[in-house]
Amino acid sequence: MNRWAVFGTGRMASRFLKTLKRRGKTVTAVVSSNLDRAKEFASKHGVDNYYSYENIDFDKFDIAYIATVNKRHMPDSCMCLEKGKSVLCEKPIAVNTDELKIMIDTAQKNNALLAEALWTAYMPAIQKAKELVDSGAIGKVKHIDSRFCIYIPRSFSRLYDTNGGGALLDVGIYNLFMAKLFLGEFEEIKASLKRDSLGIDLTDNIYIKSKGATARLVSSIRKKLIVIKAKIIGEKGKIIIPFFIGANKVVLKTKGKKQTYAYPREYIGYEHEIEYFENLHKTNQKQSPIFTLQDSY
Repeated sequence: MNRWAVFGTGRMASRFLKTLKRRGKTVTAVVSSNLDRAKEFASKHGVDNYYSYENIDFDKFDIAYIATVNKRHMPDSCMCLEKGKSVLCEKPIAVNTDELKIMIDTAQKNNALLAEALWTAYMPAIQKAKELVDSGAIGKVKHIDSRFCIYIPRSFSRLYDTNGGGALLDVGIYNLFMAKLFLGEFEEIKASLKRDSLGIDLTDNIYIKSKGATARLVSSIRKKLIVIKAKIIGEKGKIIIPFFIGANKVVLKTKGKKQTYAYPREYIGYEHEIEYFENLHKTNQKQSPIFTLQDSY
């Protein structure tokens, strides 16, 4: 039996914990910076043990899911890694590469499993798109167009934190993942940003070149797109992934033909990364082959 602890009491933590329960997983602890909040959250979700940072009983769990605010990802993860716990840390895994290096070093020093919870990477639809590209279904990839733009009011303070907020770390990471998955290593990156008075990026336009192909990535927390999707354009056709961050289908278009591959979600979609990460834990692996720590870096 693998026992999960959920760090954080926000919307993401709640949705993830509900998915754990629906999958029949054992959740034995809730951790928050505020003990009363941890107690309330644990009671709401039927979890027996709850802790603030000062009194965590690490013997109560084997796997930690970190869903605290971005600037807490590094210290919360390292605290668990130092106890030899497997850590699935919500994206972004860290605020910057210096923090991530500390996390990787801590995981290696303690022979512990660490991975970033970028749920998109584990979607069957995304894996199918990669399979189609690798099989040459659209020929050589020439361009990626990936856009994820939403409107988040300033009162939603987590995204307007000067340490860990902004469009790139919250939504732009999904666009970057798509470019990395289908283009490989980047050879050239150009970006134009719109910032607020505190320097927080509200909208990012990123242009990438790699091996004769290009990508345009648009992310924003101040404007909303009616359709969120990614397109992979090749010499012989294109692949369209509607709502690619939580993809449940892939559309292949070649020479006037259209084929759709459907992958209905059982729940929200977190179930794929949950099952995959549990298997990594069971088989004593130290990172995810699908989305490695180097990919996170």
